[in-house]
Amino acid sequence: MSTTDESKWPRLEQPDTSNATFIAWHKKDDKNNYDPDTKWQDDRYPRCYGDYYQNLDEYNNGYKNGKYRNKAYYNWLENDRLISSVSQQMELSSRERSRAKGLFHQLPLGKFWGFKEDIAVIACLYVIEHDKKDQRRGDPNTLKKCQYLLIEQKFRVSRRKIVKNYGKIENRVRTGRLNEAPQEDKYRGTFSVLHKAA
Repeated sequence: MSTTDESKWPRLEQPDTSNATFIAWHKKDDKNNYDPDTKWQDDRYPRCYGDYYQNLDEYNNGYKNGKYRNKAYYNWLENDRLISSVSQQMELSSRERSRAKGLFHQLPLGKFWGFKEDIAVIACLYVIEHDKKDQRRGDPNTLKKCQYLLIEQKFRVSRRKIVKNYGKIENRVRTGRLNEAPQEDKYRGTFSVLHKAA
């Protein structure tokens, strides 16, 4: 009976993507009459061409391994889309959006902090307050009652949560206790393709 040394096999989060395979499942190619919505004639799973090749691409790039998904990557992607959406709705400039993304990805999101949707709003308020070119205010002590009402109606974040978590963010930034930002593009292959297609 032999045993395998698990250390020589890479984990799902560290796939060997040194190959040059690129699967363009998201594009329709007129030359080859490829339509991603067409269904296979045989028993392949998934049934549609586009879904089938997307599935292969996810295996190829380490996003998926059988029934297991690369949880770290999908968690990062969900957080990135969340902060992008919130920063657009709060009408941040492109410079402020990139700062809000950087700050949000470095915060330790957990039960101690509350819902990450609330933290995304508060991170944007922090960025607004500390941007010298933005004339708006984001500090909870300077916000007016009507501004709180707008935030509460749009994002459903209470004034108490804003005050509490704004102080936590400010403290973390001031003391330098932010997490290391996760590498957003570990998997050079189709990260940008998945990001654009979704």
